[in-house]
Amino acid sequence: MIPAIGKAVINVGESNKSTGGVAAYLKPLPLKLAGESGYGFYSYAVDGRMPRNDIHTLPRILSLSDVHISSVALSGVNTVVLTATGPWGKHVLWLDPARNYIPLRLVQEKGPEDLVDDAKPLRTEAKDPNEKPPVISVRVFQQFDTTRVEKVGGRFAITGFTRRALTTYSDKSEYGLTETVTISNIKPVETWDKDPFVFTATIPDGTPVTVHDDKPIEYEWRGGKIVKKINTAAVETLDSVEFKSPQSGNFVKALLVTLVAFATVGIGYILWRRLSARRVRP
Repeated sequence: MIPAIGKAVINVGESNKSTGGVAAYLKPLPLKLAGESGYGFYSYAVDGRMPRNDIHTLPRILSLSDVHISSVALSGVNTVVLTATGPWGKHVLWLDPARNYIPLRLVQEKGPEDLVDDAKPLRTEAKDPNEKPPVISVRVFQQFDTTRVEKVGGRFAITGFTRRALTTYSDKSEYGLTETVTISNIKPVETWDKDPFVFTATIPDGTPVTVHDDKPIEYEWRGGKIVKKINTAAVETLDSVEFKSPQSGNFVKALLVTLVAFATVGIGYILWRRLSARRVRP
């Protein structure tokens, strides 16, 4: 969950109850974290963000690339094809003009010098950071294929897609995966009746909260909020301590004794100076 200011993350079990502590930021987020707001496995269909492009959306990637336009039929659908080449690699999109130009397919390819996460070249990624010499990434391939399109809020939207990803390393080894994503129960909202950035999962009072931007202060979850942790035992100890102001009579006596002591020292010093002066006269 990431609101305008701050960030909070919890792990939830099958019973809709938190299974551990809470991690949070309470102050305005750094640019990097703010850019990651709302990112997930569904992001390709929702806002055009995808793995290996850092926090950038596809429109941003296209704006940084040289783009060429062509036309081709894909599975019987006449599509507009955008081929974009730039610092973030090569991206090819098959767009459906009959349905809001949604992408029916997207292919991404990156070589050793192309940028990936944190805007670093792909070659800076090692298969195992502890391995010497390192085995580095030399190629990234991803393909997204739209499997379901529905009308949402009067516009066509991707509600299902598959993703195939393959990373090739300098030792010729490869790592690949295939995943299927389905998005359901979509409800466009013009205005929110209540704050949407509220956890619906059950978080017991007293659950520890790690606040990354206010260490080493300890926090906990209490009353549905993140609050500073209070040492109850210390507070009870303070409640039992009684502070008394000094008695006025005793204070006056102490002050008089101090003044007399200073006066005595002063008089003694003056007499000593006079006696010393007499002794040195010829």
